[in-house]
Amino acid sequence: MIADLVLLSEHPDFRLTRMRYDQISEAERNAKTILRLLAVLEYPADEEPFPLLERLASEESADHVAGTNYSLEVIGAWRVRRWLGLCLSMPDGVDLLNWFNSHERAYHRLLWRLASDGVVELQTKLWRYLQTHRKDVRAWNTPIPDRSPEPIQVLDTPRSTHDRDQLSSSGTPYTVHVFEQNEAFARMMDDWLKVSGAAFRYGSGMPVRVERVVRDHFSRALPESGLIGIAHGGNLAIRPGGNAFQRELDHTLRELVNCYSWVVADYPNTMQQSAAIWISKHPKYVGAFNALALSCRSRIATYSDVTSLEWSARGAQFCESVPYGEAALVAAERDGIAPWLVISVSEHSGHWWRSAAAGLGAPAILGRDGGNDGRVLIAYRATDRSSYLELWRNFDRVSNVAFMTVSGRVSVSRLAGAIRGSGDRVTFQSVDTMADRCGWVYCHCFGGGPGEHHAMFSARDASVTRHVYAFVREREGRGYLRTGRW
Repeated sequence: MIADLVLLSEHPDFRLTRMRYDQISEAERNAKTILRLLAVLEYPADEEPFPLLERLASEESADHVAGTNYSLEVIGAWRVRRWLGLCLSMPDGVDLLNWFNSHERAYHRLLWRLASDGVVELQTKLWRYLQTHRKDVRAWNTPIPDRSPEPIQVLDTPRSTHDRDQLSSSGTPYTVHVFEQNEAFARMMDDWLKVSGAAFRYGSGMPVRVERVVRDHFSRALPESGLIGIAHGGNLAIRPGGNAFQRELDHTLRELVNCYSWVVADYPNTMQQSAAIWISKHPKYVGAFNALALSCRSRIATYSDVTSLEWSARGAQFCESVPYGEAALVAAERDGIAPWLVISVSEHSGHWWRSAAAGLGAPAILGRDGGNDGRVLIAYRATDRSSYLELWRNFDRVSNVAFMTVSGRVSVSRLAGAIRGSGDRVTFQSVDTMADRCGWVYCHCFGGGPGEHHAMFSARDASVTRHVYAFVREREGRGYLRTGRW
């Protein structure tokens, strides 16, 4: 049902939210009226009911009431019509807030019914009504076009392995590998310690036994000691623990390179994955380690002969405050074309998003999931900034629909294929896959509770990532960032 109702208004050739009433059939007119009412009725559970009453009083003006009542009668939503009539039964010219305050208990009950039972009734009755008038619903009888709304340049240039133009030319070049900490990583480190010889864990002064590395260090996030390697003779070994990675990343990595012949260190993680880095400037160790690392399935990224990872890294993760989604617009400025905003609509999304989506460019239906929640993926041209940010605004709520923002230079078919190929989880690997195929991507990685998420950005061109990261750092301040770069 949800997928049908989404398609009803978002079919690329029949967007009811943008069509005039004289352009559509009577069944479509009734559907447009009910969908407009559904978008008004929903409000977050932590919002006071008065704003909902304000929206109803504004939307259901004298010009609209008759048409709304007619559509409610036609689909058989009698309870909703009665509750709506009671909500809007205030005298003409009355101060709305004073009226609400004097009837607060009754309004709390009525508005709650409208926003809960009323929404369910409207969805069900509308869908049943349209089933009996299916021949008059063009969006349900017209195949979804598999095309891009306009010719778009597709980025096919291979993603570079490192940048020659370094942020800082000082210092000795080094090689750094970024890994996900998992069983594949543990097995690789087991093999590496057999090749490299005795290594030491920071703070212990004792050699690390191979069998203890797997159990104590890499089957989970690295412990507080967080660092294993071979220190240069005469150098004081350092540990980048605590907030060391909140400092300039390059400064921390240079300290590691200068103190260790090679070293493995815990690295800023995402809310889904733990990460680690291996770093060395010595060709002997780099060559031997590459033989193991480049075939390891847990490898996320490799940068060879760099003097600044902050300059060369194509991926970045960062916390950000509202407005979410703004960092992606910084990347889009360099493209010179509106980006794609991909939304994911399910039975939990409600209908609030329809009015904001109506302000965006032509939609493309990317996919429909036949599962229980009837999820639909839709891509819009983010041609209107306020509408775009409005769709990212509810990101902290169950009703969120924003999924990702992607370079607008990629075609619809390529975008759809990239999403299918990157999987459902937001990981280092999936974000990189999207960037490889689409140019750049911005999305969020979720933790385990409300409000637990952070942004992830990856681009094929590292200069785009630097540009976005500089914007975020200036806006948020360094203390708020998760400084993982990969």
